[in-house]
Amino acid sequence: NAHKMAEVPLEKDNALQLEWTFGFNNKLTSGVHNLSAGDRYALFYVSAHSGVIYDTSQRTQTLLQGHKNPITATAVSNDKKYIVTGDTGSESLMVVWDANTGTPLKTFFDPSPTGVGCLDISSDGRYLVSVSAPDNETDSPQTLSVWDWTSESETPLCVEAFPHSETQVCVKFDPWNNSEILSNGPKRAFFWTWSAEDGGVSLKCQPPKLQKAKFGQVIGVFTSSCFLVGGKAVTGTVDGDVVVWDSIDGRRNATKLIRLGEGALTVVTIVKDQFLCLAGEDGAVRFYDMHFRLEAWFEDMEAGAITSVSFARDEPSSPTRLDFTTPNFVVGTRMAYIVHMESALFEEVEAESRRGTLLVQGMSDEAHGVAMHPTRSELAIASYSGGVYLWDYVSKTLLMARQFDSSKLRPRTLCYDPSGNHLLVGFTSGVVKLLDPSTLQDSVSFKNGRDPVTLACFSPRGELFATADASQHVYIHRLLLEEVTDGASTTGGSSLANSIRASWCYIGRYRSHSAPIVSLQFGLREGGDQGLFSIGEDKFLVEYDLETSSLADGVCLVEDPRQIEQEATPTAGCWHPLLGDGETKDFEDRIVSVNNEFKVREWNADSKACRRTTLGPCFGGPISIMLPLAPETPKENNSAAKPYCAYACSEKVVGLCKMPFDGNPAKSMGIIAHPGGISALCASGDASTLATAGGSDCTVNLWSVHTEVVDEAEAKSYQLAPNESLSPAVTTSVLPFVRMLDGGADGHELNELVDFFYYAQLRTQGEDTTQPRDIRSSTTLSEISHLMSAMGHYPSEVETLNMVNEVKYSAFTTMGVLKEEIDLEEFIKLLVNHRPVIGFTKDALEDAFRVLAASDKTGGGGGNSVDWGKLRNELNSSGEALSNDDLSKCLEALVGAPDLGDGAVTAEEFIQQVLGFEANVE
Repeated sequence: NAHKMAEVPLEKDNALQLEWTFGFNNKLTSGVHNLSAGDRYALFYVSAHSGVIYDTSQRTQTLLQGHKNPITATAVSNDKKYIVTGDTGSESLMVVWDANTGTPLKTFFDPSPTGVGCLDISSDGRYLVSVSAPDNETDSPQTLSVWDWTSESETPLCVEAFPHSETQVCVKFDPWNNSEILSNGPKRAFFWTWSAEDGGVSLKCQPPKLQKAKFGQVIGVFTSSCFLVGGKAVTGTVDGDVVVWDSIDGRRNATKLIRLGEGALTVVTIVKDQFLCLAGEDGAVRFYDMHFRLEAWFEDMEAGAITSVSFARDEPSSPTRLDFTTPNFVVGTRMAYIVHMESALFEEVEAESRRGTLLVQGMSDEAHGVAMHPTRSELAIASYSGGVYLWDYVSKTLLMARQFDSSKLRPRTLCYDPSGNHLLVGFTSGVVKLLDPSTLQDSVSFKNGRDPVTLACFSPRGELFATADASQHVYIHRLLLEEVTDGASTTGGSSLANSIRASWCYIGRYRSHSAPIVSLQFGLREGGDQGLFSIGEDKFLVEYDLETSSLADGVCLVEDPRQIEQEATPTAGCWHPLLGDGETKDFEDRIVSVNNEFKVREWNADSKACRRTTLGPCFGGPISIMLPLAPETPKENNSAAKPYCAYACSEKVVGLCKMPFDGNPAKSMGIIAHPGGISALCASGDASTLATAGGSDCTVNLWSVHTEVVDEAEAKSYQLAPNESLSPAVTTSVLPFVRMLDGGADGHELNELVDFFYYAQLRTQGEDTTQPRDIRSSTTLSEISHLMSAMGHYPSEVETLNMVNEVKYSAFTTMGVLKEEIDLEEFIKLLVNHRPVIGFTKDALEDAFRVLAASDKTGGGGGNSVDWGKLRNELNSSGEALSNDDLSKCLEALVGAPDLGDGAVTAEEFIQQVLGFEANVE
């Protein structure tokens, strides 16, 4: 159960450490490599944006981290000392790694504007050749670059654009001549020669001659190429043919077209300078001599279409009795298997004995569900391939797997009940199954909807579970206990024995939202009652009445849905655990929501009043999953563990926050967990381990949690840095917040805020007086909106009410008292937390005008032009309406007239002439 981390300096101080990765990129051609050499038995493969060196004898992973985007190209040197990886996208990298330690030896930043599409390393391990990824936006041609990674230079030796725009998918060095390179796309192959000339390096391209009429048949799409002994080369096709290239009169020509495979050839490589190895869609590996005569074949693996074949460095210690012998090799397949094969297996008579040894089993399709057993070290993974896999995440062994028919049942959502006796699986067809975690066999199955199950959860006591689907329905099921009386015969007569029979019952469903449901959570209230709520992108929070919901009445609500956002869109939510202990313990039940404006809001679970708004993590887009890690009951010695919340963003980032939420950025951290979307997040029962699913990258990552890193960062955030000064008006208790103001802890924005705050005190005491002033450290709550406006943030009426209530009830959750005043430091926190992360933009206003124009039936204009009469009516009647008098006063102040007159007004006119923004405002 040991696991070894790659020594990447960027990772060592993170609160989340990547410990293991399940699955690999089964679609990447030549993405699996055999690193075995001497006494070492290891292989390399790609999992999303990480490289994995897997020691098959020690069962350890060394994880190569640093890429931001999915790794799209790999190569390994012949001596198995170096690994090369490249990715595609913005801020791409090409990295050379030490294959033994996993440390990066050389990094090329932005090797091309689009990244690396394919690459290779020369036989002596010194040179690299890379082909840029295709540019789908500009259709500019790909480029081929040659690099000397052992030099100090950060630039390639030479770069040349391809003469045609056809996408190149393969590039190879000549193993016997580093100056010769072969690349191919679907219809064309190119031979390249590079050499030093006049103090520089030249790179020349020679398109070979291909006369299709010569072969009398259609030539299929090219797949992969390699050089052969004697200067020849071959290219495989999707039809199973190989095109043989030979040099005639100094020019490459296609001389033969030979059918050698049964289906597409994805692997074309040479072994020992003696055999041509071909593999592909038919799942077989075949070896041919240099005259294309079949020497050996391995057709019984039954592992699916082959994407990679890679050989060990050394010959087997005990050669076969036949003339055919090669180094042992590994095979990667599209079914997400990595199989170890030995040349000696060719001698076996029984097909079962020729299948090789399974080294790695991944997910062959998207992984959208993960769940961890509450008491055992078991991780369940659901894949769209139809598989549900149960792993021991300590020993890293696959305990069992169950395969559903993916044409009917595609697992999407997983969760355990609190006792770990049931594993719920939600499918894209609307089916919900409860499985026995010890066998993965059905306990009960429900089919009450037809849409994909997107969310699922059990109640804290385990007698209820709820699911949500893509049609915005919430389903509730209850465990019913029935006393059963059985008759039992005895010697002296008969007796009755009572037993309890438990069965799950479907209560009903309720379409509670008009937009996708982003959170469905049970919670345990302070008094012991259970609650269930959902939050949707329609901006509403819904609480379900678990007491009155029944078979007869169906699903009932506690009250009408409550709108919790005006403009922002909720993206996630959770039940806020009761924090603290003893006199400081919370006694107010709260619900947490997060929106796409990076704000975290806390709501009273009973009144649904907003209790607090804080700035959330801004690392990787809006939060899509929130998972509190705090225990519901105190641990030993009557003190609760420090509470934390794990989160995942819709793209790339997973992180950790420390509660209570207060907006201090040092109390949260984030790390790139997957190169794309994160579809699921779960935690172990002791909250020491997290698991994340990457959806389309077919990968699940395992993370160890180190909360002390966040604790240390929080403590440092309240300490002045060298040469940092702090305004005498505040203390270090607000240091993390004043740093977020323009100018920092002693800047102009803080000084202006202090002046405005003291002026607010003068306003509340009356400006026209000669009486002595009572200058205190606080002012009345009624001044909050004026102070916010003075600082450039103009809150709506609802936002103002939320801010007032936030301060008024700030001590209510722990002390039960209400506040009527706000002090300077409280207002600084309020300002930093409530002001928008992304300011008002011209695009936002233009979008609003387009919406109004689309609904304008008066013929006032088109595009983003709106009839002024309609717009004025909207301002008078919609949302937080302005009265005619108030609107006229605003216009008088802005344009010098109480009205804009008749006719249409465009977004540009409104921005420049009414609001007074500059024409180039962004």
